[in-house]
Amino acid sequence: MFSNSVAGISDAFRRQAASAERLAGLGTSEAAGEVDLAGETTEQLINRHAVAANTRAINTTDEMLGELLDIIG
Repeated sequence: MFSNSVAGISDAFRRQAASAERLAGLGTSEAAGEVDLAGETTEQLINRHAVAANTRAINTTDEMLGELLDIIG
């Protein structure tokens, strides 16, 4: 569970960086017509929620392991 959540966060950061690069290109005349502002905004919101969800999963895993150690220890 933990490694899946970390991989999910890593993937969301990678997608966020790619989206930021595309948005940064909006200032250039050649990229202006190729970037979908609404699509990139949606992508960034999805990435933010993916990071939040995976962070919650890591926190839950940590709490569960703590409880388990309290029970057996």
